Amino acid sequence: MKLGILSKIYRNTGSHGGPNWSEIDKVSDIAVKPTWKEGDGSTRSSRVEKMAKTMLALEITGKIRVSNTDANYIALWQAAHTDDVVDLLVLNGPMNENGVRGYRADFQVFSAPEDQAMNIVLFMDFTLKPAPSDNEPQKVVVSGGAPGYTDITA
Repeated sequence: MKLGILSKIYRNTGSHGGPNWSEIDKVSDIAVKPTWKEGDGSTRSSRVEKMAKTMLALEITGKIRVSNTDANYIALWQAAHTDDVVDLLVLNGPMNENGVRGYRADFQVFSAPEDQAMNIVLFMDFTLKPAPSDNEPQKVVVSGGAPGYTDITA
């Protein structure tokens, strides 16, 4: 049985080829939403509509606790207000546990609302989507105690 609380999200503070992963531990309510867009492949040979996967929309949503001293919060807040990209690893468990799966991409922050009601702890909600960069988004499977990266294909 896998538990959501054991899922992890990491920010790369090194280079793409030599990543230095920093766990973003002040997050909650992460949702990974891979959804394929569809292309109609129907022909007159059948009256059954046939669809084919075309492009993967990979959206990550979540919340991070507001902290003026947390480098990960500051990086996401900064990315929300610029065109900066953030190299993130989003996994359904720790990055050294075999069988853990997820995604790595250079993400931009597309939404970052912050509810400032009087009776709550401040969190910034965020929506992440892969951004154009020299690094293609990848699916990740941990094997041998380390993340392995492969291209995403249909």
